[in-house]
Amino acid sequence: MPEPIIQQRHRDFMDGLTRQVLSDYGITCNIRWYSGNSCNFRVVQNNGHREYLITYGETNCASHYAMGFREYATVRYVWWGMDGRKGNKALWAIALHECAHAIQEDRGYLRKGAHHDKRFCDILFELIGKYLYSKVAPPWTLLEDAEFL
Repeated sequence: MPEPIIQQRHRDFMDGLTRQVLSDYGITCNIRWYSGNSCNFRVVQNNGHREYLITYGETNCASHYAMGFREYATVRYVWWGMDGRKGNKALWAIALHECAHAIQEDRGYLRKGAHHDKRFCDILFELIGKYLYSKVAPPWTLLEDAEFL
């Protein structure tokens, strides 16, 4: 049986990056993985308390890993023309995207119809600069990402 594309090391990379980014911004967030085809951020009610939750879908992440992560049209300019990243760079991009939504909510900017607005783009741009892939990627990603160069 072939090895699944998204393995524990990939989940650990995304979990670790997500926790580091949000911790740096003073945000506590739960992370959940499931087998599905979407990644998202949301606010959930737990015993009357608001909690942040980022859900990563393994099928979604595997697809972006293999075929490239394409950002929403209104957000693409933030990536300086680096849209369509594959491999671990795609996973990095997905994690930063979801972290940007958590920060957007924490700052009170997340409103209906304002998910990928200028404030979101400003936050994502800040995260890209602060958490450069070359600085946050574990050493094993270099060899693995070589096939996508």
